[in-house]
Amino acid sequence: MQFFRQSKSQPWWRGMAAATLLTTSSVTNAYVIARQIEPSQLLQSYDYIVVGGGTAGLTMGDRLTEDPETTVLVVEAGDWGNMSRTLTVRVLDWVTEITEVMWDGGLQSVPQPNLNGRVGQVWVGKQVGGSSAHNGLVSVRGSAEDYDRWAALFGDKAKKGTADWSWDGILPFFKKALHLAAPPPSLTDNFDSVKYDASYWGNSSDIYSSWPSFFWPGVTPLLKAFKEIDGVEFPSDSGAGKAGVFWNPSLADPRTVTRSYAGTGHYLNVNATRPNYHLLLDTQVRRLLVDDELSATGVEFPWGNNTLLTVKAKKEVILSAGAIHTPRLLQVSGIGPKKLLEAGGIDVRVDLPGVGQNFQDHTQLPAVNITLTNLTSIHPNPDDLVEGNDFKKWADEVWAANRT
Repeated sequence: MQFFRQSKSQPWWRGMAAATLLTTSSVTNAYVIARQIEPSQLLQSYDYIVVGGGTAGLTMGDRLTEDPETTVLVVEAGDWGNMSRTLTVRVLDWVTEITEVMWDGGLQSVPQPNLNGRVGQVWVGKQVGGSSAHNGLVSVRGSAEDYDRWAALFGDKAKKGTADWSWDGILPFFKKALHLAAPPPSLTDNFDSVKYDASYWGNSSDIYSSWPSFFWPGVTPLLKAFKEIDGVEFPSDSGAGKAGVFWNPSLADPRTVTRSYAGTGHYLNVNATRPNYHLLLDTQVRRLLVDDELSATGVEFPWGNNTLLTVKAKKEVILSAGAIHTPRLLQVSGIGPKKLLEAGGIDVRVDLPGVGQNFQDHTQLPAVNITLTNLTSIHPNPDDLVEGNDFKKWADEVWAANRT
């Protein structure tokens, strides 16, 4: 691989010293973050280039660089964001953080004909760790039948060289992805619906799934009501691939009671001992480099004033830029529906009609509306979480003291 500038400009690398960030003053373990690689750190060749340092991209970077002879460059459009807020997940700050680490405040859809022409907001993470850095910490899997339908769609799972997308085929990878921390006895003893089955989980990942130390007392009568409804299932584990009512764990490290996500688990926890693992921040790939044999050989991205940089890969370019930007990058590189590319003045390299089509967002439709009276006399209540500075101060102090 060659790394070179295509035009002259002012110095384009920002030398940034490693920064030590603490989640709060009471957190004893700090992360040293190399915010930006410098020219002296770049290798003359990389085996793999990963476009997108999000949930999947950093996982790929981590797994590939387990081999010290394999070199990987991950190119991420965002930065680390506010690490304190990312890790501690205070309710109001979490909402604020979402607006700060999204692409230009969020992307808008085209008018949707089945929604009376309404335009939807599409939230896409722009931060190291991607959406795992600012999601709601929900650790849950889909139904086994959905994955089995994938396998049926992709054909004979026994065919040589093909991946097995069935539930049984991907369950080992689910286990590898997360480290389950068993719920504390205070939960299992007092809430008989807090069930888990360790056979559905692994214990080797640096990304944790765990349970909080507290649940609202009102959950008990709610679960009792569910049990009185005929036909409602209670699976033995939230990760069993079965629909029903269950407690699902949260993506939180039980040792520190902070967010457990790709940024920490698949980069910060390993980068100090991985000189073969490079992360380039604040850099959006402009297009893929595709040779005459239609193989991706590298990437091109802007830097500084009127400067285009090119990095070439010896083995593969791996696209992990998310559900929106991965197909967009393919399209601007000439891979996608011919008619669409020609309309945009893009040279068609591969006519692939499915690229950028059939996007489905994670939709939510509330179906129950319950009005509660005299709520202001009950604390904590929703107003406390958003407007109650005294309550938030107290909650922060309790968390800092004993992580509850």
